[in-house]
Amino acid sequence: MSTHLYADPPNYKQAWRATLSAVEGLFGLMFPYVRLTADEIERRLLPVVQGAYPDSIAQKAARAMLTGFQEWVEASVMYRHQPGVADAPQPPADIAILAISHGASLLRWLADLDESRPEQVQLHQVEASPSMKK
Repeated sequence: MSTHLYADPPNYKQAWRATLSAVEGLFGLMFPYVRLTADEIERRLLPVVQGAYPDSIAQKAARAMLTGFQEWVEASVMYRHQPGVADAPQPPADIAILAISHGASLLRWLADLDESRPEQVQLHQVEASPSMKK
């Protein structure tokens, strides 16, 4: 993502796409065979959030953050390249920088949520095969 931001002129669209790709990648590690959509955020992350935050105020705040995450995904998909569709123009710099920053924050939050889940639920952790154990 950073090489796109340091280009002359900056390629905000590619940087935003790279951020979306990173968020999709982590979401996919957390929930294999699931696409990052607003519905899947609700279906998969709501139970994780409910388990991660025991008090009701934190859960309300996190629920509001999930809504923001859903809206971020919807906004980000507008700038994703889709075969057979005219490519979106470069986003305005301020919107792109906001979206990229928000995406980086979402990555950190997702990683922390995944870390807080019980180990047997952390699907991205692969158990060593018997041949690797000694």
